[in-house]
Amino acid sequence: MSVVKGNHAGSAGSDFYSYKINQSLRFDRASSTNLTRTAGSPSDGKKATWSWWMKKSDVVSDTSASYRTIFYSGSPNSDGFAIAFMRYGTDHYHELIVKQDNGSSAAHMFLYTDAFYRDVSSWYHFVVSYDSTDSTAADRIKIYVNGTRQTINTSGTNINPSLNHIPSFQVSGKTLRIGEGRTDDDEHIGGYLAEVNFIDGTAYDASNFGETKDGVWVAKDSSGLTFGNNGFYLPFDDSSAIGDDESSNTNDFTANNFSAHDIVPDSPTNNFCTMNILTNSDSLGTSEGSLEWQADTYSRTILGTFGMKSGKWYWETLMLTGGVSGNGYNAGIANHFVSQSTQDPRAGSITGGKVVISVDSRGDFNENQGTASNTSNSTTFGPNDIIGIALDLDSATQTIAFYKNNTIIGSARNLIVQDIEYFPEWDSRSFTNTPRIANFGQDSSFAGAKTSGSANAADGNGVGDFYYAPPSGYLALCTKNLPNITIGPEQSTLATDNFNTVLYTGNNATNRTISGFGFNPDWNWLKSRSIADNHVLTDILRGTNHLHTNTTAGDSDLSYPALTTDGFIVSGGTYNNNNVTFVSWAWKAGGSGSSNSDGSITSSVSANTAAGFSIVSWTGTGSNATIGHGLSSAPQLIIAKNRDSTTEWPVLETVVNGATKYLRLDTSYASTTTSVMWNNTNPTDSVFSIGTYSYINEDTKKLIAYCFHSVEGYSKVGSYTGNGSTDGTFVFTGFRPAWIMFRSSGVGHWIIFDDVRHPSNVNDARLYANLNNDEDNPSTYLVDFLSNGFKLRHSGSDFNTGSQSYIYLAFADQPFKFSNAR
Repeated sequence: MSVVKGNHAGSAGSDFYSYKINQSLRFDRASSTNLTRTAGSPSDGKKATWSWWMKKSDVVSDTSASYRTIFYSGSPNSDGFAIAFMRYGTDHYHELIVKQDNGSSAAHMFLYTDAFYRDVSSWYHFVVSYDSTDSTAADRIKIYVNGTRQTINTSGTNINPSLNHIPSFQVSGKTLRIGEGRTDDDEHIGGYLAEVNFIDGTAYDASNFGETKDGVWVAKDSSGLTFGNNGFYLPFDDSSAIGDDESSNTNDFTANNFSAHDIVPDSPTNNFCTMNILTNSDSLGTSEGSLEWQADTYSRTILGTFGMKSGKWYWETLMLTGGVSGNGYNAGIANHFVSQSTQDPRAGSITGGKVVISVDSRGDFNENQGTASNTSNSTTFGPNDIIGIALDLDSATQTIAFYKNNTIIGSARNLIVQDIEYFPEWDSRSFTNTPRIANFGQDSSFAGAKTSGSANAADGNGVGDFYYAPPSGYLALCTKNLPNITIGPEQSTLATDNFNTVLYTGNNATNRTISGFGFNPDWNWLKSRSIADNHVLTDILRGTNHLHTNTTAGDSDLSYPALTTDGFIVSGGTYNNNNVTFVSWAWKAGGSGSSNSDGSITSSVSANTAAGFSIVSWTGTGSNATIGHGLSSAPQLIIAKNRDSTTEWPVLETVVNGATKYLRLDTSYASTTTSVMWNNTNPTDSVFSIGTYSYINEDTKKLIAYCFHSVEGYSKVGSYTGNGSTDGTFVFTGFRPAWIMFRSSGVGHWIIFDDVRHPSNVNDARLYANLNNDEDNPSTYLVDFLSNGFKLRHSGSDFNTGSQSYIYLAFADQPFKFSNAR
């Protein structure tokens, strides 16, 4: 695998992607879009490679077809060859499958991945490498996703290709199809394809099409590869010749049911906002690349894939049908929680925590912020009217302005509720079947619904394709325009320079060094996976003293684990038991620590201010006090422990309960209301407050605390509300998670998932912070890690009970600005 490093400079105007992809082709299931050509004689039919980038817009369950087919050739139930996403039972289309029918009831070849692909917010890179001459049957087909070879399911009747088998895609005279499968069934795809390569005669691996840069899989120029007689390269960069093969072969495809407007600037190197079907389990599926949506009944809501906390943004929406007598057309912004029955404490006095500011087809301004209101005006909307939305989150007041056909309606409206994430929002209000189509800068024609106006208008950065020019200073919602992050690609540190996960298997060796974190750990959290045993916490301030999150015991010292360069040391059977598997999660703080006099009690602090994490040690006084935490912002989560006494682990979180209550890390007990724990005072930018309780301030006793606050693109202390469904709540984090710990704000266990113990979706590798249980894989605790957050995939009571609020702590693998789909 090719790995390169970015310059980490973050200089103005720099571009992370050395090889740029500027466009893609939009496929729409409802329009039966597809590409076709007739195969010629292959160079070597026994070897081939398919490579393509894809952004999915179709993961909704549909029993009308078994597959969503990307590549197909041959006849159904005879010699049909397909690379497709397979529908699993009544679940969503998710597993990638390579199959070849052989004319009988049994499949000649039927192989699919263990991983599920249900991310609709960013781009995947897929490679299928085929070599039927390989003497090892399991190596004749290799599937790579974002550069990583995937595990192929070998259960049941799955069959590898026979030795020297030639697939139908490599048979002269066969019709090759892209975007649809067998013609007697609806197997069309929905979404976007870019950089489609087919190599005839060579089985390449993923490194020929991409490389890892600052932890992100990015595209490489494939023009130097040998394509073979039947090979082709489709960049989709000519709207007048959509199926043009730009390899030297000119193996052009016929474009069926496409139009020039289906070439869009949404691409793997500049990902645009779309409608996020994962935010609403009750919505009908979207169409036109998740830019068009209509509700199946009243009061449905769908949000965009991008969350906004800063910046100035512009987008457009067109109503395709419907009248002005009702409020069936609605477009605006909402906080993430509007699609859930939730209480969002960040929304202050808002009923239900829902913040909505929108305009409907009657011209009413619908607001639920501060005091709910519904203000009428004389401007109404009908079919073919375009609503422009300009959101300013940088000004002191923060405003939203609505435009009708480029004329502002009234004046900009102030946002009363600030410092929360807003999302583009549409809802059905009191009407059904009122389709609307959005444009975030991808398509000024609104999928062909509009043909005139100031088409091709870009924003001030020269990005986008709008019907009307955005107001000065307002930008298209795309990753190129997202603000720079402080931790991640192009910066001085990556996420993995601050948090990382390492797995190992015990071998009973003495003084064994466990390494591979990429930094010197200041806090190490160790847990056995294959046997039941205590969690073990060590940190730079306590040395080899260790605590157990699942017990009330104070510090003990077994000399191991001992923190060292890039890892820690274990010995013999002490956390190195023979054949026992372990996981270690490690964080970088600030080294050995320093004295902090910000509070009334002098503390010792090891702080990583850039990453929003500090370790704080102090000696209790038994009196109300304040403690300096060493961070630049107020902690949102504090985990504390009395080191010298057998007491519980108090937890302060400010996203739901606040300082009037506390949770316990070592139990599943409900939150407790008391003033003697945190003195009813939320943390400030310099200190946190403690009361007189022995858990947090026993006189003369030593105490330790781990403090966290959110860092954009790297970490998140947040909350969400469960929906009690297997199609669970979607939660936006602003990054692709590497590690998440969940906990009900009431009664519930602390559950931990990460992307190393289970590197693909759906993730079911569960550990409990408050129990010594070994790792299990329950069918009731499932979660998808996604490019911009996570999606709960079951109704497990500890993380997705209906109407129950939950808190979580999450750390990033990649910031959304650069993340691939997962």
